[in-house]
Amino acid sequence: MTDELLFYYERTRRQQAAVLAFNMLFLPLVLWLLLLLIDDAAVYRKFAAVLQPMLIACELAMLGVLLWLLACPAAFTISLSHTAFSSHHPQFSAWCFAVHPQDIAEISYGNRRKGQSAIRIVLKDGQQVALSPNFAFSHRKLFAALQQANPAIRVPDPFWSFGGLQA
Repeated sequence: MTDELLFYYERTRRQQAAVLAFNMLFLPLVLWLLLLLIDDAAVYRKFAAVLQPMLIACELAMLGVLLWLLACPAAFTISLSHTAFSSHHPQFSAWCFAVHPQDIAEISYGNRRKGQSAIRIVLKDGQQVALSPNFAFSHRKLFAALQQANPAIRVPDPFWSFGGLQA
């Protein structure tokens, strides 16, 4: 078997900072459009008086997160070849692992508390590792690549129909 990459996903903090910067620009526009819906001048003044400090607080908080994302570069990665399947999350070790695809028995998909999705990689020895639900990587492409690396892997049936799936 070759060691070519069957699947690779990377999301850097710089990319996250770009999305956050867009949201920082978009939020005032949304709030301005919301204010346009108010016809009554007295209600408008009261609502604007509440929205303005909230907007400033939100923008300052987002600016702080944006600066942190840029000051502390790191990346979330998933990498799969015929000989290695790994995930690295820069903040949470629970979503960091490296296994051989031949050691995987199945992909377990379900719900955790509060309706969040959980994807578990169940190994033949019974151990389980978790994939981060925080990034929009294509589950369909990842699972297809996992089955290419190890056709014996059991996946949810049909794996393309469960919630939260990215095309």
